[in-house]
Amino acid sequence: MIVTFLAALAFLYPMTTATRAPSKNAAPPTDLSRSSPESAEDDSAKNSFPTAKDLVSEFLFRGGADQAASSGGQTKPGYTIDLLIATVPDPVSSRLPHFFDSFVESLESAAEASGYTLDRFALPWLEKGNSAGDYVPSWRHTLYETVPGLILYRDPQHQKLLLVFLVGETPTTGIHKRAMFAALEQMAQFYSWDPKHEELPQSFPRTTDSGPVDNLRIMGPSFSGSAASLRFVLDTWSESRTDISHPRFQIISGTATAIDANWLAKAAQGRTTFQATVPPDSETLQAIACYIDRLSYQKFAILTEGNTAYGQNFTKQSAEGKVTNGAEHVACGNGQRAPEILSLPFPMHISRLRAASKATLPLAQGTPGTASPDPAPASPSHERSAEPREDLPSFSELSVQSAELTLSNLLSTIAREQYSYVGIVATDVRDVTFLAREVREHCPATILFTLNSDLLYAYPDVNGATRGMIIITP
Repeated sequence: MIVTFLAALAFLYPMTTATRAPSKNAAPPTDLSRSSPESAEDDSAKNSFPTAKDLVSEFLFRGGADQAASSGGQTKPGYTIDLLIATVPDPVSSRLPHFFDSFVESLESAAEASGYTLDRFALPWLEKGNSAGDYVPSWRHTLYETVPGLILYRDPQHQKLLLVFLVGETPTTGIHKRAMFAALEQMAQFYSWDPKHEELPQSFPRTTDSGPVDNLRIMGPSFSGSAASLRFVLDTWSESRTDISHPRFQIISGTATAIDANWLAKAAQGRTTFQATVPPDSETLQAIACYIDRLSYQKFAILTEGNTAYGQNFTKQSAEGKVTNGAEHVACGNGQRAPEILSLPFPMHISRLRAASKATLPLAQGTPGTASPDPAPASPSHERSAEPREDLPSFSELSVQSAELTLSNLLSTIAREQYSYVGIVATDVRDVTFLAREVREHCPATILFTLNSDLLYAYPDVNGATRGMIIITP
């Protein structure tokens, strides 16, 4: 049941941000990310990064007095362990570090609510050469693309452990396949049917699953576009096994809304189930259309990402008279057809246009010898992040001006056709706030709506554009 609880909180907590004080009686968590000597070679770094076995060994044999027995390095008997793979927005490659923080915060909150305390962790994104400020060629695999992050939680009172594997993903390229495969291999080692299970000490904690089938739990994907890469890894991993009769995958997503559940359930030779805690886009879009129809408006527009599966799914469904799989729109409660939907695609991370445009302008004139003014407080639209590894780069400054003209044409279409309602469908909250500001400036009478809630919409720097925006959530 813990995976269901975690998935539900993964949907709830990204909407909010919170700061929690550590438990007074809890031992401080240990960061094992830098416990091994750093190496410039990729293979050396991968081999030195802790595995799930290493992390649990650290807890069992070198933990605090309440974690290990007092003699001979023997552990307290009866420890059990729950295992979970969580696919999370990559804080470096996806250029969405705030999403990563929200998802990990959700995991920690869910674990705390279940009686666990953070014990130790190892995150490949903290290693030298893998952080946001480090340049890595796009053709070279980084450490976080090849190994999963690890978080270990403990509950000494009930002698339980919870081990979470963190696998990064991006909206366009999907999950990091090598890291996902490594997570599956490390997770499988804890089960008796895995050939490498014999390498574990006899005192290692046993899994809580019992019966002829073991459920390998996956919380994810975070993005709808990761479904294809997730199935690819599950199929590849199952084909690499001589016996696939014991494991079965249970996948639950708290954010992805454009995944074909029947298609994903065919992964791993059909030994997979997929569920989502949020309704699919087809149902959401239909509800929005009927709501606007009741307000006596016959058409509305949606600004969608053009380079993600999430945005493309909306574009496909908003085609005139069509929804998912080409079926006709269902009539609303009044018997009338749903209003016409105009889909206007835009590139992901469009909010960086303004920053890039300002960077190409000459510096503001100032008095020679005087210090520059203090920088403005950080805001959602000014957060610094690494260059993405998921998008093709631009080599000309003219590309910025061309993209701005494209956006201007989109806004002119909305104003000319007098669309009263305009939706913004974007993965990045900064894109939502940026487009909301642009629409307000060009079409002040337009009513905005979006499908993702976030407290950042209330930030003073952007609240002028998002005030009055309708937020539609389950």
